[in-house]
Amino acid sequence: MENIGKRLRDARKELGKSLEDIHEETRVNVDHLRLLEQESFGFLPETYVKSFLRTYCEALGLPAEQLLAQYDENKEAEEPENDRDAAGNPAPVVLPQRRQVVEWLLGAGSFILIASLILLYLQYRTHILAGPADLMQRERGETTENLAKISVQKPDPNRPDSPLEMEIFAFEKIWLRLVIDGKRSSEYTLSPRENRTWLAQDHFEVLLKGVGREDDNMATQDRLSTGVVRFSVSRDSFREGGRP
Repeated sequence: MENIGKRLRDARKELGKSLEDIHEETRVNVDHLRLLEQESFGFLPETYVKSFLRTYCEALGLPAEQLLAQYDENKEAEEPENDRDAAGNPAPVVLPQRRQVVEWLLGAGSFILIASLILLYLQYRTHILAGPADLMQRERGETTENLAKISVQKPDPNRPDSPLEMEIFAFEKIWLRLVIDGKRSSEYTLSPRENRTWLAQDHFEVLLKGVGREDDNMATQDRLSTGVVRFSVSRDSFREGGRP
């Protein structure tokens, strides 16, 4: 399509205006104005192309009807015969719905990402023991997960000197670091089905991690990647109305 794009560009430059200036006057997208000057008329349906072309011509002071007639002549000259219907009229142009496709892909990608994050979170939670708040719900608080069962005996409220008692029964082989009453820490390794009990006057601080699982039918250990649990239990956790 000769002359149309060049006439638009030359007229704009003679007026000393940029594409952004024309956009401010006409509200036609800058990219669409640039495509008109490049004579790339397939970016939108013909109705919109003609509307933008008319608006652009009027903003530049060019004869809009003349350029629109030139547009029709050039278009008819370039249309192949197989692009016309039986009556000789131009066949309708079916443009790909790119925007809808992009929006659908973005929506599907977001859904997959959210679902993956939820699955990862649920998988992570299966390796984490209940927090100390769960230990204090009953007279003898207990929490049971895939690594160990932790029981804490409620102190006798009538005996201020009664100790705080904590028992850990290992389901899997576990390693733990225990600090009693804020003193020097000690480390322990418990085998499956092994249990130990500790006493404290005020509180326990516990760091626990699964390190492996022993199979009675195998000579080697099946190493597992399990969660790390850190919690503390204090005498104040059992006071009336208190929460750990």
